[in-house]
Amino acid sequence: MFAARAVDYGVPQLRERVFLIGSRGGVPFRFPELTHADPAKLDMLDDREPWRTAWDALGDLPDRPNEPGLEMGGAAAFDSRGRELPLVHTTWWDLSLFGWRARYWSFLLKLSKRMPSWTIQAQPGSAIGPFHWTSRKLSSRELCRIQTFPNDIAFDCGRTEVQRMLGNAVPSLLADVLAREIRVQLLAEGA
Repeated sequence: MFAARAVDYGVPQLRERVFLIGSRGGVPFRFPELTHADPAKLDMLDDREPWRTAWDALGDLPDRPNEPGLEMGGAAAFDSRGRELPLVHTTWWDLSLFGWRARYWSFLLKLSKRMPSWTIQAQPGSAIGPFHWTSRKLSSRELCRIQTFPNDIAFDCGRTEVQRMLGNAVPSLLADVLAREIRVQLLAEGA
């Protein structure tokens, strides 16, 4: 069993997944070495790269994509008097406000350009982040970028369904890293 943080393998997202890998012949499996690390913890002798950030994934895309339904709306974006509520750049130490992984842990979370994305949620809602740093919902292409899916992927459904699928998916880059190790170690094939 292996608990992987996608960000430690080059995915620009703080996403954790557990993998169980076994073989019929009982061949032991060694999980791949981490390729990326928190930039604050890297030193000159460390050959890992710094975590990829939301900016690394989205910085070359337009701030206002041509996709309907990305505007903030509903009770999450406005208070009882109709005044707009600000989205916040929440950090790990701010999560005590709602509680990590508690029911509202992702309420109004906004991406920071300097940090990896928060986990893409499979249960999107009007107040469930992460939101773009320009205070709007993420576009389908941006969601794909954060999950390291190819740029040319096409969906035949709406943005909510795209987010639901991507929120349930393993990031492509993380799946690729594990598949290569399985191929080399368990199937005895070259890399």
